[in-house]
Amino acid sequence: MTQVTTHEIQELEKLVASDGWLILLRLLEEDRQAAIQALAEPRLSQDLIDYRRGALYASLQFPLLPHKVIEQLRNAELFRQAAENKSKPKTEAKP
Repeated sequence: MTQVTTHEIQELEKLVASDGWLILLRLLEEDRQAAIQALAEPRLSQDLIDYRRGALYASLQFPLLPHKVIEQLRNAELFRQAAENKSKPKTEAKP
């Protein structure tokens, strides 16, 4: 994973807090409801049922994606900082 700056993490956080993100989630929910209703058709092939189930699963996971990415980036930053601190020579306190 490439190194991500604190600014980039903040931009992702702003995205999730934005009105645009809320609009996207609302539209996604509308599409999800339409897909659920389409699954009720009695003459669907198993392949089409599986495809629509996969699309529904993806639509449920998509809203969680930014939060997961932000957490991964924060954790990567903490590990990087810990590695830097570990490699620094320790200075002894003088009495």
